[in-house]
Amino acid sequence: GLKQLMADPWTNIEEKYAPGSKVEGKITQVTSYGANVELEPGVSGIIHLSEIDWKYIERPSSILKKYAVLPLKVIKIDKKDRLLFLSRKQALPNPWINIEQKYKINDTVKAVVQRLKNFGVFVSLDEEIEGFVPFSEITWEDIKHPNQVLKKGDELELKIIEIDLEKFQITLSRKQLLPNPWTEIKNKYRIGNL
Repeated sequence: GLKQLMADPWTNIEEKYAPGSKVEGKITQVTSYGANVELEPGVSGIIHLSEIDWKYIERPSSILKKYAVLPLKVIKIDKKDRLLFLSRKQALPNPWINIEQKYKINDTVKAVVQRLKNFGVFVSLDEEIEGFVPFSEITWEDIKHPNQVLKKGDELELKIIEIDLEKFQITLSRKQLLPNPWTEIKNKYRIGNL
């Protein structure tokens, strides 16, 4: 066959596509988990959903299009399965570099609600950076789900309570900017009062 007459592109794969190297690849299929990419005939790879963009995306098809040629970064080589693991986001500028110059703990910031989950709310701080408001930091009220007080698109004022550079996560609080009802209750209902 013709294939047997050609050199096997996987023979020197570590030299040509070393982890950390930047490459170009053509998307051959967009899936729910990411995308399949061809780097050259006989050499393909995948971009996992988590490696598409620095910001969370729900559907890979919202960013990736079939047959598009993209700059990518090689993350890992799987010689056994003849597969490269690739990243689109790592080939883009990292918005988390110098993030602590832009956002500081205890700063008050404006953000827009993007997704509500039973464990908290994800918000957009700017075009590239998302933050997270844990369920316990949403309100002083007794609620069962964040959608009882918030909805997608709401603009909020929030306090930054943690910046985790390893996880690329900013944790925020809405509750800490709201009046604490327990202060008022303590003043109103003193021990021993009838």
